[in-house]
Amino acid sequence: MIRNLFISILGISLSTGLVIALFMLLAPLFRKRYASRWSCYIWIFIALRLLVPINGSSIVGFVKSMASPASSMQQETADSPVINTPKQRVVIEIPEQMTTEITVQKEERKTITMLDIAAYVWFAGCIVFLAIPVFSCINFRIQISRNKTAVENGPVKTQLQKLSRELHIRRPVPAVEYDGTVSPIITGIFIPVVVLPRKDYTEKEFYFILKHELIHLKRNDVLVKFLYMAANALHWFNPLVYIMRKQAVVDMELSCDERVISGTAYADRKDYTETLFSTIKETRTKKTYLSTGFYGGKRIMKKRFKNILTRSEKKNGLPVLAAAMAVTLAAGTLVGCSEAKKPAANKSGLVQTANKNTDGGILKQISGRWMIDFGRTDSSLWGTGISNGNEMVITADGVFTYYIGIGTGGTGQCKIKDGSVTVEITPYEELSSEKEILTFSYEGKAKNEYIRMDWHGEDVYWTREGASGTKKETADTPSSPKELTIYKEGEPEVRQTTNTIGVGYSVYFPEGEWTENTLKNFSAAMPDDSWLTNGRDIWNADVNNRVQMRVTHYTELSAAARLEEAFTQAGYAQENNELVKTEGDLVIKVRLYDNEDDTWSVCYCYPSEAEEGWGTELPVIADTFAVTALSEDSKAIQRTVKGFTAAYFTRDAKELEKYLEHPSETAAEIYEGTETVNRMTVKGYTENEVFPFGSETSASVEFKEGSEDSFTYLTLSLIKQENGWKVKSYGLEK
Repeated sequence: MIRNLFISILGISLSTGLVIALFMLLAPLFRKRYASRWSCYIWIFIALRLLVPINGSSIVGFVKSMASPASSMQQETADSPVINTPKQRVVIEIPEQMTTEITVQKEERKTITMLDIAAYVWFAGCIVFLAIPVFSCINFRIQISRNKTAVENGPVKTQLQKLSRELHIRRPVPAVEYDGTVSPIITGIFIPVVVLPRKDYTEKEFYFILKHELIHLKRNDVLVKFLYMAANALHWFNPLVYIMRKQAVVDMELSCDERVISGTAYADRKDYTETLFSTIKETRTKKTYLSTGFYGGKRIMKKRFKNILTRSEKKNGLPVLAAAMAVTLAAGTLVGCSEAKKPAANKSGLVQTANKNTDGGILKQISGRWMIDFGRTDSSLWGTGISNGNEMVITADGVFTYYIGIGTGGTGQCKIKDGSVTVEITPYEELSSEKEILTFSYEGKAKNEYIRMDWHGEDVYWTREGASGTKKETADTPSSPKELTIYKEGEPEVRQTTNTIGVGYSVYFPEGEWTENTLKNFSAAMPDDSWLTNGRDIWNADVNNRVQMRVTHYTELSAAARLEEAFTQAGYAQENNELVKTEGDLVIKVRLYDNEDDTWSVCYCYPSEAEEGWGTELPVIADTFAVTALSEDSKAIQRTVKGFTAAYFTRDAKELEKYLEHPSETAAEIYEGTETVNRMTVKGYTENEVFPFGSETSASVEFKEGSEDSFTYLTLSLIKQENGWKVKSYGLEK
């Protein structure tokens, strides 16, 4: 939290600092034409801007999203390349070295970055910067209360009452004499007090002194000074903010002087300057925070004398104030600060990559290991040889290698043109005299990223290995790895593995080292997900039964979002593409794989003292997890069941008839319940099976009505026809 706040403050300090510098350059010209109070208004607005840690681009983006939510949704779902997104802001990136993690306690897995350290130093500086003047002010008020002499009557009291009526100040303003001040001041935000030195003043001097201080009081200038101090505290590292604060105080005094002499003759203005001049003879021994002083220093006095005696008509500064406010806000939208961009995991564990328009940026974006997505690619293109696996590797400097099954594959160098990547392949086996040229493009969406390759006129989709929803293999074609390489203390260990096939997934365990836990007992306390799960499998490491791995399948719609919320409420925190929690001496890590039709989770746990061992081995095993691709019939059954269910529960009889084998001449039966339907889960259909026409199968939709504890089932009988799967019959069961 402090780190993100620090980055926001840096961006605001940078953009607003430019505005401060611009206004300081224009200040002499501005002061000649406009009254000082307009400068004060500008400084107050800039100080408020410095105190609000919200970038202008965030505000604009929020307004746009509220104004056109439909277009925003279309943008998120469109299959448009993200690599060509133009940048319209000047963003100063924090060097990547500042965000590199440094391990401080290996046994507790504690890490920190230089950026974190800088953020904490900044935060500590803010506290110290504010604490010193606040405590000084409190101490000053205590000293006044102990050593003051209240002014109850006499010319001071009379003049205070007279000026309070003239300035329309309704609350009583106490006045005291105190030896600790050498110049008249007002101190206190909520309970202001006029503090006078023990010195004899003439009646006219009292008039000017008290009027000056009461104008400060009427304008709440002590509070405004605190505003400047708070802005300076948040941006104590920015010298321009110190300059702003100093100039703002000068303009405050000039504005107060202008109000004192408003409508007076030259002789009165001269008397006022003589009163000011008399205070110069006294030297202040100590700075008083959060107060307004009649004396402001010799340099400031020169400006005040000139401003008082040289009077001229000033223009209305409202247009300039509006322009300054617009420039300040615009600077926040055009200039910002952020961390150096790198792949970042979103809540579903999906990797979203940074937009780069340069060739090197595109190559860096798509670099990595990719595998064919058989959910969108026809595996029959390569015959039975596909069972020998597939892989595509792209390096950051554009070196390209790939293979698909037996005999297909080669190497080449990536070339980029108009956002697409072209590779002339040097094949592993010369099967044709024609050159093999592959063209592909990276595409990213809110819930996925993939590469679409034009392979001899056919679309082949590749997904990043290990990313959420990656379908690495089909049930009929288990692929490599046959060996796992695990690095422990920098040394590689090669393990032979066994491919464990589950219902709808597979995972590779080191051979002879893991056993399935048939009792389904998991060491770590997990959020209650029984309302989502379609089944789970658990394995134990043979050498330590506290080292476990759990695979869970969820079929309820929007399961990923609800799981994220459940894990977050249970104390899990996002780290890279995993949800992580430490429970006692047990480390628990969870990965979520959000597919189009269902969700999977892979969870593993181990003792924290084994971070260097199991902490490095278990992620490698989890990387081998793969969801097996569904057959076309399984997908069609899912679509029919979900479409039929939606029409049934929304009571859309006309839409419902589209899914029936024989549409009825009368209105189709729809859901007649009055309670809200929730916790809906599709169950019972067969995965990865191919059906001939005329085949029948069944499925059921499990749900709850209102607050009932028991489930109700909508049971469907389905038949495969030439125009797709249709519902032959249906009914409700308790």
